[in-house]
Amino acid sequence: MKNLDAIVPELATYIPKYNQSKTAISEAAVGWHIEHCLLVIKQITSTVAQSEPKLYKYKFNMSRFFVFLSKTIPRGKAKAPKVVIPTDEITSENLQEHLKNTYGAITYLKDCEENQYFMHPFFGQLNKKQTIKFLAIHTEHHLKIIRDILEWRQLNKLKMFFQTKFYPLHTNGLPRNEPSLQIIRNLIFRKFGVSRQSVGHGAYSRTRY
Repeated sequence: MKNLDAIVPELATYIPKYNQSKTAISEAAVGWHIEHCLLVIKQITSTVAQSEPKLYKYKFNMSRFFVFLSKTIPRGKAKAPKVVIPTDEITSENLQEHLKNTYGAITYLKDCEENQYFMHPFFGQLNKKQTIKFLAIHTEHHLKIIRDILEWRQLNKLKMFFQTKFYPLHTNGLPRNEPSLQIIRNLIFRKFGVSRQSVGHGAYSRTRY
């Protein structure tokens, strides 16, 4: 998994698509996930900066162990605290401003003492190194949701493309009982000059004409 410095810039690439959503994947839109990640980084950094390193004590935590080992957070199992739930209107400009502040927070976090810590409600005390790792895992968790939303939308666009491009072929000479996959094959063959006879129902032939 990438470190926090490499993960956060990926969030920035999705800001232009902040208003895209798919409720079957997430009730929140892309912009909500971006802002939530940025708020979490800033809020936790502030908590770590105010902590007293002498009060940090390592204690084994099973939940933390498995999340850190798998580098994943189960989807739909956790509820975000109110303090890191976006409340302002989400716009591209606001997200860019949050992003700029977050880069500063990450730099500040790196300068904290090793045993300054953040108290996680399920994982217990996380020192600086553990905190940075948790933030990377948490951000990647939401990035996966964002990627899923955008992938679904892209696939839906392809579906619409196929419907508009292939349906006319279906009604202009191709048998009505011919499966959709075969219709797609036929279009590819017509487009690239490959003979239909060179293709069986199994593997494609590499014969070219």
